[in-house]
Amino acid sequence: MRTYQNPLELPEQPAEGCGDPFVFRFNGRYYMCPSPGAVEGVILWESEDMCSWRCLGNAAPDPRLGHTYAPEIFYFNGTFYLIGSPKGEGHYLFTSDSPAGPFKRLTGNLGLVIDGSMIAGDDGTLYFTHAEYPSIHGHRMDRDGVIHEAVELRGTSMGHWTEGPGIFKRGGLHYITMTGNHLLSRGYRVDYAISEHGPLGPYRVPRNKTLLVDTRCEYGSLGHSSSVIGPDLDSFWIFYHSFLLERDGRRRGYRRRGRWVHMDRMLFCGDELQVSGPTLTPCPVPEMPDFYGWADQDASSCLPGSGELFLREDDFVLSAKEMSASGTAEVTLVPGSAGAAVFAYRDNARFLWVEFSEHELTVRGPVSQRHPAAQEGQSGQLEVSRPLFEGFRLDVLHTVRLECAPEDSGQTDCAVIMVDNILPVRIPKFDCTGRVGSKNSARTSYVAFSRHVNQSGDRLHYQYVPGFLSGLTCMPSGRPTARPFRCEDGEQRLLIRAGESLSYRINAGREGEYHLQAVLQAFVPMAAEWKFADSRIPVSPPDQSAVTHGCKKIARMEALKRVELGKVTLAAGPQEWSLTMLEGEAQVRGFDLFPARGREAGEYEGLALCRKAAQIEGEICIDRAEGLQMDRPGQVLCQFGDRFNTDGFIETDIIFHGDEMRKSAGVFLRISENSAYPDQVEIGHRGYYIGFNGQDVFIWRMNFDKTVLVKRRCPVPIGAGCRVRAEMRGNAIAVYLDGVLIADVYDNDSLPFGLAAVGSFGARVTFTRVKYELY
Repeated sequence: MRTYQNPLELPEQPAEGCGDPFVFRFNGRYYMCPSPGAVEGVILWESEDMCSWRCLGNAAPDPRLGHTYAPEIFYFNGTFYLIGSPKGEGHYLFTSDSPAGPFKRLTGNLGLVIDGSMIAGDDGTLYFTHAEYPSIHGHRMDRDGVIHEAVELRGTSMGHWTEGPGIFKRGGLHYITMTGNHLLSRGYRVDYAISEHGPLGPYRVPRNKTLLVDTRCEYGSLGHSSSVIGPDLDSFWIFYHSFLLERDGRRRGYRRRGRWVHMDRMLFCGDELQVSGPTLTPCPVPEMPDFYGWADQDASSCLPGSGELFLREDDFVLSAKEMSASGTAEVTLVPGSAGAAVFAYRDNARFLWVEFSEHELTVRGPVSQRHPAAQEGQSGQLEVSRPLFEGFRLDVLHTVRLECAPEDSGQTDCAVIMVDNILPVRIPKFDCTGRVGSKNSARTSYVAFSRHVNQSGDRLHYQYVPGFLSGLTCMPSGRPTARPFRCEDGEQRLLIRAGESLSYRINAGREGEYHLQAVLQAFVPMAAEWKFADSRIPVSPPDQSAVTHGCKKIARMEALKRVELGKVTLAAGPQEWSLTMLEGEAQVRGFDLFPARGREAGEYEGLALCRKAAQIEGEICIDRAEGLQMDRPGQVLCQFGDRFNTDGFIETDIIFHGDEMRKSAGVFLRISENSAYPDQVEIGHRGYYIGFNGQDVFIWRMNFDKTVLVKRRCPVPIGAGCRVRAEMRGNAIAVYLDGVLIADVYDNDSLPFGLAAVGSFGARVTFTRVKYELY
């Protein structure tokens, strides 16, 4: 199996790397234009497989583009639009008839802050989006670069500075990715939102809004992404950068060491998105199409040993290979006055074609026997037309795309044809078996097809672990298998019953023992058995040492709940595992696989505590003989244990100073991400916080925002010490003050792992002693 590894190697890239990678696809090839640094212009890279890149040089050498922020290139109706924001001071638009330039200036400085991006609507309307505190803003845009009134895209704010918008369309929905809250924050991350209404929204914030985050210094601070369809014509991939940081002294913050380009597979879990990553170990390379080539070039190198790739008969240019009965196909062509894209070609009397006139797009071809036209005794020919947008050009390249799901897929009974990913035409499903190409076109270029359709390849992807495996991305199976199920609240889960199975392909980043946890709901008692395809990989439930399979019985549950199924020892790299329901049934959201850690315990006081604690950043915690003193207005968090600890306790002796307690301090559990920076959301953490503000005790569930799980009256003494203890076992949290239980809560859908810590959100406190036990 061929693999790639992040960060990607770009030939001739600057010594400090590249940030803000924008990748777009045109005519079967990929082009990347990251922020070019101090260069006057935009540096472009090209690839056919997204792994091997070659530098094309400066595509837009213009002094107006000095030190351009986050350039992007967008193709529409024969024109390539280059958007550049020099030094972050507004935007210029440039145009070209080639992705590699040269580009000529179209507009003066449009303003509009930074990070401009473009997309076309289904009716051919252009839209321009950009960053503007605290949300993404969008505009309708004329083809000559005139920008219309701004619309704030509801649902796109990350709570502080939000930037790097990127919109793409899939299955009738628009997805927007955005980045926040500041480049120099270790909590820099990628979120997303979904719109059923179009590019300008409104957007709804999904349950799993954060796609990418890593607050560690090495290859962390992940952000400014772009999303693109993969070479197999079906998968989606996300490109983003990491920001290397190193400590500048023990407690004096951080300094940067460059940005680096990464790429990971993006998976669709129903309507929701998920990234298989972030990865730093070898991963399978993107899959290529079953057939591809460029009919207007010498394409013999595309498929080694295949001989001639194209057949040229009469007015047809056709693939030498035949497409299967379902899948995805693309034809990129210049239609000319009478050109058409051709699919499912069996002979010159049996094929489906998509032809263009000056004002109309028409799809013609034989219909299925199930189609009403055939049952009514009509000609058995399909003919569907739709108007083209004003100014549609017949003398430039357009990509005609066909998506046709298998008959037994359970998906809507139609195939979809799009032109340049817009202008969708829905037709009845049909048998796609046959050749793909063109008829009477002025020029035929890229032709390709794949057996994958509607992200069916997501279920065959080797999903990266540590990570979450959605119930909806299990492998297809010929055996009795689970089925997708939509709950009343709209969330999609997997319904699995006795005798049914599900399987996954996984790619373990490292060898070792992993927790196997499920997030599910069982309306009746259930029992499940799981095993690994490789018998050399032992699995152990919690009550066994090492066996080749595991079994778990689960009582009836009124609500969705996180359940530990057992521990499993994984080899590094690709492998498979399966789960079979022995009895009962369950709705499954998915599974978490993450490293299991041994017990870590300690007790520290005074200066020994100061030396042990690892502070996240900032010079706002002072080492004292008494212990950790926090008396500045900023945030501070001193942590203990390992990122992948699950259960345990932390206990601390704490002295609150002063009688103003509007700020709070306390202890933290299962902290997997944490950062503090002036220009980010105040809560730059993922985990649980047990806080005291002098009058109340409260428990927050944090995920770069907060959900208050419980809040109770609880005065604490000022100037005198008190002992706080917080425990977490499974989904249960209990808090004690001086040995007395003062708050507890049960979080069914709990966060799975993280560190323990003591810290402050601005309160003046001293931690004199910390004792903890984690595992």
